[in-house]
Amino acid sequence: MEMQDIGRVREEPTMEGKSKKEKYYPSVSISSKQLPMLKGKKFGDNIELNIKGEIGGMHEDYDDKKEAEYEIKIMQVGTNTVSKKEYDKMSDEEKDKEDEKQVLGK
Repeated sequence: MEMQDIGRVREEPTMEGKSKKEKYYPSVSISSKQLPMLKGKKFGDNIELNIKGEIGGMHEDYDDKKEAEYEIKIMQVGTNTVSKKEYDKMSDEEKDKEDEKQVLGK
């Protein structure tokens, strides 16, 4: 699965009258009841999620009709990790591949 950086760069004025560029990312709030794998995570931790959603709204850009902003309803979330039970059933070769995938993020 190919990952894309979806941050949007905005220029913000500073107190000195200059502008600084800062990257902003869309976010979503999910409770640990909805996604138990979040338990024990701390601010700044990275996680990888696969998201299945539905387009809930769309707003065309008035200046550029080829661009649009989409509202996405998140319907399901999963991860690329295997459970301990699945891992224990794997052969040594499969475990090595899974370990490599987790370490290298592939």
